[in-house]
Amino acid sequence: MTEVRLENGMCVILKRVPNKVVTLDAWVNAGSANEDDALNGISHFLEHMMFKGTPKYGPGELDKAITTVGGVWNAGTSKDFTHYYVTVAAPFFTVALDAISEMMKNASIASAEFEKEKPVILEEYRRKQDNPWGLLYDELYAT
Repeated sequence: MTEVRLENGMCVILKRVPNKVVTLDAWVNAGSANEDDALNGISHFLEHMMFKGTPKYGPGELDKAITTVGGVWNAGTSKDFTHYYVTVAAPFFTVALDAISEMMKNASIASAEFEKEKPVILEEYRRKQDNPWGLLYDELYAT
């Protein structure tokens, strides 16, 4: 494993695994534990908004860039981190790197996309509240 620190302070950890796929995973030191009542849910909301486009990629184009090459990507928000990941066949490494780095550096938060994403976030919240494991998770961390 190799650790490299970029000029901007970002730590990059590289692990070569002889394989036919590559995964890029970006971790952000922010989650719901960093929120107060006024900003409750903002980490999760921003997680969703990061996929909505950049100046280089319009709404839906980031997703299209990854899925067109057979890749998958997603993200998750926890109490103390948010992470974004993409997996593609190894020949499409540069496509994945361009998409995730562009998203992490230049995400746009257009008001139209913001309004479209509200019901998606609220539905995820409702599903969690209707799931015993989701409730247990919240109770555990509240304690």
